[in-house]
Amino acid sequence: METSLIIIDKILNSTDFKGLSTKMQDDLFKLKKELNVISDKYNSLKEEKSIISSSFQNTIESNFIFDLDYKVLVFNKVAKLYARKFWKKELEKGQCASEYADDIGAFENFKYNFKKAVAGETLESENSYQLKTGKSVWFLSKYAPVFDDNKKVIAVSFSNTDITKHHKLQKALRESQERYKFVIEGSNVGIWDWNIITGEVIRNKRWAEMFGYSLEEINFDMKQWQDFIYPDDVEMAWSSINEHLKGKTEIHSLEYRMIKKDGSITWILDQAKVVRRDENGNPTRMSGTYTDINNQKKIEQELAKNEATARAFLSTKLDAIALFDRDLKLIDLNETMAARFGGKVSELKGKNIFLGINQEISEKRTKNILHVFDTKKELRWEDFRQGKWFDNFVYPIMPDGENVEMVAVTARDITDRKESEIIIKENERKLNTLIDNLQGTVYRCKNDRDWTMEFLSSSVYKLTGYAPLDIVNNKKITRNSIIHQDYREEIWEQVQNALNKKTSYSLSFKIICANGEEKWVWEQGQGVFENEKLIALEGFISDISHIKDIEKKLKEVVATKDKFFNIIAHDLRSPFNSILGFSELLLMRGSKFDDTKRELITKSLFESSQKAYKLVENLLTWARTQAGTIEFNPNDIDIQDLLKESIDAVEISAAQKHIGIYNEVEDKMIVCVDRNLMATVFRNLLSNAIKFTPQNGIIVIESKIQDNFLEISFVDNGVGIEKDRIKSIFEIGQNTSTPGTERETGSGLGLILCKEFVEKHRGYIKVKSQINRGSTFFVFIPLKQK
Repeated sequence: METSLIIIDKILNSTDFKGLSTKMQDDLFKLKKELNVISDKYNSLKEEKSIISSSFQNTIESNFIFDLDYKVLVFNKVAKLYARKFWKKELEKGQCASEYADDIGAFENFKYNFKKAVAGETLESENSYQLKTGKSVWFLSKYAPVFDDNKKVIAVSFSNTDITKHHKLQKALRESQERYKFVIEGSNVGIWDWNIITGEVIRNKRWAEMFGYSLEEINFDMKQWQDFIYPDDVEMAWSSINEHLKGKTEIHSLEYRMIKKDGSITWILDQAKVVRRDENGNPTRMSGTYTDINNQKKIEQELAKNEATARAFLSTKLDAIALFDRDLKLIDLNETMAARFGGKVSELKGKNIFLGINQEISEKRTKNILHVFDTKKELRWEDFRQGKWFDNFVYPIMPDGENVEMVAVTARDITDRKESEIIIKENERKLNTLIDNLQGTVYRCKNDRDWTMEFLSSSVYKLTGYAPLDIVNNKKITRNSIIHQDYREEIWEQVQNALNKKTSYSLSFKIICANGEEKWVWEQGQGVFENEKLIALEGFISDISHIKDIEKKLKEVVATKDKFFNIIAHDLRSPFNSILGFSELLLMRGSKFDDTKRELITKSLFESSQKAYKLVENLLTWARTQAGTIEFNPNDIDIQDLLKESIDAVEISAAQKHIGIYNEVEDKMIVCVDRNLMATVFRNLLSNAIKFTPQNGIIVIESKIQDNFLEISFVDNGVGIEKDRIKSIFEIGQNTSTPGTERETGSGLGLILCKEFVEKHRGYIKVKSQINRGSTFFVFIPLKQK
């Protein structure tokens, strides 16, 4: 190119040039111009080639140009070095890329990307290679097509850059970012970042959650922050931030209150710092964190409250209170404790107050305090000193939960309480004694179908045969099960009616005892109400079986007496009819009777009057015995004397029937009896024997000692008594008067009076008899004990 330009220049400067035609001159100038353009382009291309070659050779990348058969056409110095370093081979032109691949997989990956470049695509990828040394390296591989002038791909440019260090840095950065994110999210901290120039504030999710919002509900400006601040704290918060913006404080750090979405108040710790300033030192960006300290504030407030409470407690005058260290020196105490040791609080602090007191008390207190330090367990006891009772308490104080830093000692005067306890215990004892000795059972129960017992006095065992614990809370049996089934529904209805009216109830019913025995009980109770609500039933149950028996016997006695009085009325009617009849006869016709008839009527009147008198006398005597008005004056009497008097009293009656009475009782048989009562017994027994003994009969009176009793028997040979009448002969209403052998009459009261008078002497009477062979009545009188 340069030679052609030199030739043209010579032609243009030669003398022959001027001889050329104008057209040829113009063609030469035009040719020179074109040659100059071509020369410039050539030089430019040459320079560009030099630059490209230099760049290709001197880059930090390993550069290759492969033909379409994967063979190396061109490579740079770095590529040569890489081949030596990583593949332990010398790189030469014409070698196939497969010779440098350590494994088939790597070459297949190369071919895949290579084909994309041949198709006209430019691409890059990061790949990790495991070298034979075991080391892993990372490369950034770039593939680019090489075109000819016809835009046809004739080769592929391939470069490799070792990015192992870069990859490690990226990995470290990712790990650092993950750790940062973990720390931020895991630390429960709200993050905010304020662009002071634009006013935009970026906040994280936790910042929003701290106030009950989602991140989507948060506005990214300072106004919303101010809106959330508790009104009284707004000025304080801005003041702290402005002080820091002006550079007056190293950091903005402030505790203040914020208003949550639900309107509640929460405490936060706001800490921030300016992180960027402009060239003039003006702040442009500020970042900070929010920490939820609501619980901490509550704890602080609680601590302050506890401290105030503790101080108030320490200052109380009710108890003597002191705090001791392990050296037994006073850390603090109240005035009450100071007064007990005869000093002031300020004087006693820091001293061992046990050094100047009674040695015995000092040793005991020292031992107890050190025991609490060693065992970490509280200690409590009561003692009596100087005429008063004290409740003493030593408590370990362990701020760290493990070590006893100090102990608190309290002493409370409980003299009044002790005296009250004594009185209460005594009252309880008296009450329990009273309840246990009541002739019945005290109870408290629920108003349910089982009558579930809450309390039963111990006397329930005597009543039912069940212990209180068997019935309370239906442990073994329900109270309802003890009630006879015939009365359960009736009791339930009566109690409910009383409860509805809020009146007491009174019940009589049968129960079934543990041994199967049936008893009659009487129950009285009432409902216990609190604020108009029934909470329990309380009452008393007593055994009335004996009363029921008495009622039954009383009914029988009343019936018997009615029958007896009917008999008495009948017996009285007969003599009075005779008296009235004979009296009327004498009144109406007495003047017409002769002396013999008048004497006969008069005798009949006398006998009828005598019978009526005896009947009335026996009736009155019996009535007096029933009323308990007969005097009983026992004295020592020789029974023989009393028998002789009684025999004399019936001697005429016996003589009229020619009956012999034989007294076989020994003399000097001394017994303690009431003379009048026992004489009545003997006369009645003798009169009965005479009555039922025929003419010329005999009566024998005998005696003997038997089991500390004097047995006196009255034996006759009379008509005897039917067997079925012997059992009821001494019972009222059963023993009706029976006519004697000569139609003698009686009241039927004689034997009844005999039985009652003998029993009044703590003796007894019985009879043995055979029809037509006679009867024997036995009277047993207790002998006088020596």
